[in-house]
Amino acid sequence: DSFNNTASYTFATLPAQPSITPGGNGSTATPLKIIEPELSAVVSAANVTNPGLRAVAGDIIRMTATITASGGLPADDFAHAFDISYTETLSSSLAYIAGTASVTGVGNFVNDPIEVGDGIATPQQLTWSQANGRASIAIPEGTFVTMVYDLRVLDNLENNQQLSNLANIEWTGQNGVNPNQRDGSGTPAVNDYN
Repeated sequence: DSFNNTASYTFATLPAQPSITPGGNGSTATPLKIIEPELSAVVSAANVTNPGLRAVAGDIIRMTATITASGGLPADDFAHAFDISYTETLSSSLAYIAGTASVTGVGNFVNDPIEVGDGIATPQQLTWSQANGRASIAIPEGTFVTMVYDLRVLDNLENNQQLSNLANIEWTGQNGVNPNQRDGSGTPAVNDYN
């Protein structure tokens, strides 16, 4: 995105005197370009218990999410991504195994996610984010991080049931809390990073 910037000002020559309008003005010669991060994710699953075979109840499935930040070239149109939030929605019959999450990248960390659902009555949703204290992940432009975690196939797995997942990533363009940071709440919501 880009925009043209125009500014003007008024002033009074003496206190309590009327302002002189306009005092001056100016605009940018060329549009200002807004550069934001752009991320993509590829998620894969591997049966650790029985490699290469169809999953059955009790098997451990290793999930690997590779999250890439576009860019990395001088003067490109991308930026570093901060405060990455990763949410994984699982099909029924899958449940997170505590203590198995890890992430690459200098200064990055993940703990066990916030878990909603049990994988039996309600499919599990796993959320790692800086906001919930379960992760701190930043990705410099032109690089990637890899997140790994394990799931257990539960006993309620039905014959020929398809196991699936849906991943969602969100991020910010500035590190840490910033009350002036765009968050998608404006109109139009031009920065719905996910």
